[in-house]
Amino acid sequence: MFKGNGVVAIITSINTVKEVVKMEIAPNISVDPQIHHGAPVITGTRMPISIVVGSLAGGISNEEISREYAITVEQIEAALSFAAELAPKSSTKAQNNPNGHGDPDETLDAQLDET
Repeated sequence: MFKGNGVVAIITSINTVKEVVKMEIAPNISVDPQIHHGAPVITGTRMPISIVVGSLAGGISNEEISREYAITVEQIEAALSFAAELAPKSSTKAQNNPNGHGDPDETLDAQLDET
């Protein structure tokens, strides 16, 4: 294995070199194919942002997460910010629909067809 400038070259056979790129994709968020199969993690740790966001969604406070996983509140906020960027943006139609998705008229028509 050769390491240099954020790139890892892995020799997979005598004649083949596979390049694996590690990179910071957002402030405090990195991906590395050799850590959690390339899932986004807090930079400098092996902590997936999915765990941080899931913990927040489960009602755990920033302070508890910080203590439990030995990460800073700044890193927690970075994970949440990154996740928010990935979340699908809701459309005006979805916002107007009482059940939160699709065209309200189409949803009502589908419900009526089921009866």
